[in-house]
Amino acid sequence: MIDALAQFFLVTLGAVFLQNALFTQGLGAERTLIKQPPSQVLRLGATLTLVMVISSILSWLVNRLLLRFPLARSYMRSILFILCIAVTYLSLYWLSKKYASKLLFPVGRELIISASSCVVLGTLLLAAHENMTFFNTIGMGIGAGAGYTMALLVITEGRDRLALLNVPKVFRGLPITLLYLGLLSLAICGLAGHQLPI
Repeated sequence: MIDALAQFFLVTLGAVFLQNALFTQGLGAERTLIKQPPSQVLRLGATLTLVMVISSILSWLVNRLLLRFPLARSYMRSILFILCIAVTYLSLYWLSKKYASKLLFPVGRELIISASSCVVLGTLLLAAHENMTFFNTIGMGIGAGAGYTMALLVITEGRDRLALLNVPKVFRGLPITLLYLGLLSLAICGLAGHQLPI
């Protein structure tokens, strides 16, 4: 039991820092190019993490069923994982409209962004490719959601600081943002132990 719990925390922390979905795999980069306030980033991150955890539970079950059919596994996995994400989205949307619309913040926009993000599908495929256990798959979902949220907060803070600098006119806007993202990605990949080809 203690080994399983330790493995769960290692997978979760590894997904947050070492296998960051944005910086090391480039998943979800479409959200980084839109400026958002930190409160909206946190709401998006919480919603994305919830979608990812529920989808990871469903995808683990689907992946276990696919292990019985080796020929269909490689062809059907992505399609079935997309269906798991769609079921999660529809369930959460229905629950939020029916029960939580007056109690919590409206999650309609964040929910559709979270469900359509490639971070969710990429994380599910990575967990299935590594044949993770049930708890490690959930840990991967929690860690990937938390890591993606942390990455968006770092990018938001970096953009605010870059706006205060005297950046040459040629590099203002998107070019300096892409340079900033590239340097952050290199730093995270170096931390994870990846080496550049010689």
